[in-house]
Amino acid sequence: MRINIKLLIFIIILIGIISGCEKQQVIVKVLDIPDSSPIHVKYNLSSNGLVTMDIFKKGNNVKIVNEMDLGDKKSVVDIYVNNGMLYFVYPMSESKEGAKAKLTEVESFKDVTTLLEIKDSLKKMEKIGSEEILGFSCDNYKSQNNDIFSVYKERIPLKIVSREKVIQALLLEAAADVTDETVTPPKDIKFKELNNPSIRKK
Repeated sequence: MRINIKLLIFIIILIGIISGCEKQQVIVKVLDIPDSSPIHVKYNLSSNGLVTMDIFKKGNNVKIVNEMDLGDKKSVVDIYVNNGMLYFVYPMSESKEGAKAKLTEVESFKDVTTLLEIKDSLKKMEKIGSEEILGFSCDNYKSQNNDIFSVYKERIPLKIVSREKVIQALLLEAAADVTDETVTPPKDIKFKELNNPSIRKK
């Protein structure tokens, strides 16, 4: 029986390719998160990992925990987005103080607003590709400002790349333990009107 050498070589190469693909196969995570489901996302805001931001979201209300590692101590600022208002809780000496303002009046929170309303924002962006982050398959979108958003299921940005910074998610979980109390400003703190003009919209 004659053996077709070319066919044999082709089969050997094909088996090698298939085997290689099997070894490199990646398991992509799928997390079913309905729009009404509470979520928790942790972001890294600095290249050295010393500044992080946790976002706990339930419905339209949100708690944001900004934490900065200063070496000998940590600075933690809690921010609440509740019914269109921003509430800040920050440490002052031995106690905590609070401030409040309308979300639409605080210019520095436009990025956070985009994070919370990304699904509507995507309609104005160009889809340019996809990538995997934390094991989740994300679609990449480019904004009119050339910022790149890597978004999971058209709802949760897991990476944002702009000229100024890169925000990268460290954790994404469907958090059933995020309750209404979690995202409600504490009642034992008096919130003063935020009157710093430098952070308000002009």
